[in-house]
Amino acid sequence: MSKFQNLVRNHNLMCQYKAGRRNKVGERYFEEFRTFFWERPQTTFDLVHNANIATRRAQERRHNRTPPLTYEEVSLM
Repeated sequence: MSKFQNLVRNHNLMCQYKAGRRNKVGERYFEEFRTFFWERPQTTFDLVHNANIATRRAQERRHNRTPPLTYEEVSLM
């Protein structure tokens, strides 16, 4: 079987387990994924990293602003 077919089979077994049909694979994946491990709490590193990115982007926006056109530049258009 291909990796994709295994993934589909395991997904279906997990759904069957959730619906009441018990099996080992379904139980294993259901228990693993029901915890929402991808929604882990942010660490101190994550908080500092996100703050640094936000600060850097704000500085870039302020620095890269083009000055408004002067009256002469507008009238030449």
